[in-house]
Amino acid sequence: MIDRPALEAEKARLIEARTRVLCGESVQSVGSNGRNVSYSAANLTNINARLAEIDQLLGLGGRHAIGVRVH
Repeated sequence: MIDRPALEAEKARLIEARTRVLCGESVQSVGSNGRNVSYSAANLTNINARLAEIDQLLGLGGRHAIGVRVH
């Protein structure tokens, strides 16, 4: 049996994390010897995959392929 409140809370945290990444708030920058490297602590692909998994567990469907009919 799924823990619906826990999944909904996790989904809310993931949506917040995704928003921070998209707004650049989660991007870190490190500099040394005149070179800078920026990286994100969270990976959007992983966040989106987990959101889709939670939606599926909650019975919210998620994304489905669209059929195209050729005449």
